[in-house]
Amino acid sequence: MGLRRAYKNYRYRKMNQQEFFGLDIRFSGHQYSPAIRELIYHGLYEAHEIKGLQAVIHPTDKVLELGTGLGIITSLSARQAKNGHVLSFEANPDLIEDARNLVRLNGISNVEIRHGVLVKDPTEAEQTFHLAKSFAESSLRPMSHAVSTITVPTHDLVAVQADFQPDVLICDIEGAEADLLPQVDLATIRAAVIELHPHVLSAGEVAGIYDHFIANQLYPKIEHCGGTVVVFERLEP
Repeated sequence: MGLRRAYKNYRYRKMNQQEFFGLDIRFSGHQYSPAIRELIYHGLYEAHEIKGLQAVIHPTDKVLELGTGLGIITSLSARQAKNGHVLSFEANPDLIEDARNLVRLNGISNVEIRHGVLVKDPTEAEQTFHLAKSFAESSLRPMSHAVSTITVPTHDLVAVQADFQPDVLICDIEGAEADLLPQVDLATIRAAVIELHPHVLSAGEVAGIYDHFIANQLYPKIEHCGGTVVVFERLEP
């Protein structure tokens, strides 16, 4: 009886929770699709972003994250910036509580997750957000495969940056990076980890992102880039 119970407990843990880069992850929400679980199980989920953040985040950094998602990158960034702080924004309300639960489950205290999107000089209190079947494909940009639309609160980009003074920027917002990143003041930013989405962006939009970072002395670090993730770092004088 004891062996049978132990086996059932083992099977339950394998099916419902997983250790991932030192994080305890519980597959409790519907957002953890079989495909995402498989990537987590094999240590491949957001692998290029994780490589990038591990390369550039210092222990005392303040990290501004655009696109909390499941909270995995958020949590790993907070662990990396163990004496700093992570401020993360997520438009999709269905993800907020799961991400906060992940942070709490792992005893991480240097994270704040806010619902909404950053907008430079917002004229409206809310913006339209397009929900896809997979949370990873939801976007501020209109799309043919959206299943519904909602409105989400806006936050003033300029005010947030002035108050928080981030050292590192992390961005994964499914195509909306082309609209927002060229407006970001990069004066305090030492490094950035950017997930580009070339399947929804034009070549000109991708070039515009590169141009903005390079004009502010932030250059791609080829050794840290991978897939569609680009890591920018400021050259030391």
